[in-house]
Amino acid sequence: MLIVWQRLLLCLLCTAWITTASINPVIFAVGGKIRNSKQDVDGRLSVIRWDFFVEIYINEHSAQLVTNVTVRRPDSSKPIVLPSTGQHRETIAGEFHTQDELDKQFPDGVYTFQWSTKPKLNSRVAAVQHKLPLTIQKLHPTDYIPRQAVFTLKQHGLVKANRVRPHVDLHVSWTKFTNGGPDPNHIVPEGDLVFFYFGTLAGKPLIHTAVPFEGKHPLSFRNSSFVVPGRFLKPNSEFSMWMEQAKLMTTKKAGVAGLGTFSAATYINITTL
Repeated sequence: MLIVWQRLLLCLLCTAWITTASINPVIFAVGGKIRNSKQDVDGRLSVIRWDFFVEIYINEHSAQLVTNVTVRRPDSSKPIVLPSTGQHRETIAGEFHTQDELDKQFPDGVYTFQWSTKPKLNSRVAAVQHKLPLTIQKLHPTDYIPRQAVFTLKQHGLVKANRVRPHVDLHVSWTKFTNGGPDPNHIVPEGDLVFFYFGTLAGKPLIHTAVPFEGKHPLSFRNSSFVVPGRFLKPNSEFSMWMEQAKLMTTKKAGVAGLGTFSAATYINITTL
């Protein structure tokens, strides 16, 4: 009987080790093209630049187990290298004046994330290699960079961005996410996403809405407004605010979600009296 229990215990330990080693600490990867625009106090928009970006999100307790994160392009040219540390790793791979310049350097197609993982630090076990395809191309008629959104600001009536009253809630709304909709692959429950940010001009974030798969509730194409609490609006202060609408092309492999995106972000500076 003792031998039977010893064998059973050994099997349980082996199963636990295999399960732990096989869990991928990466939560999701995202990458794509984004048009960045600036809105002035009269509501006029001007394009700042076009970017290509890649990001990877890792479980906060496992970030050190993930190494050698790269992204291979569709044309097999030199891979994009992401930072070697951190839970959230991001690289702006290119900044351009026009969409044509962006598309020439980063053509639409399938980009492949690659990374290595180990079951624990200083393990003698060989690292496991992972690959995740990321689709950044038009699969459906609505897959394109959204129309640039325009902000409307209210504090008991319309208010200009350079005439915001301190200590009063700022109601921010934006124009409709014209091509936003549910995820046809049902990978992102919220569907196409919206991200809202409000912070100091020095770069300190005061508000940043959630990203997917965090257990929180990110904004989506269904949302068209956000309230900045008055407690953040100190007198005689300047703030930076932006909102991004992200059209997603989703995939999933070995439990890791891949989000290709065509996005548009609108920036505006806020000044209080």
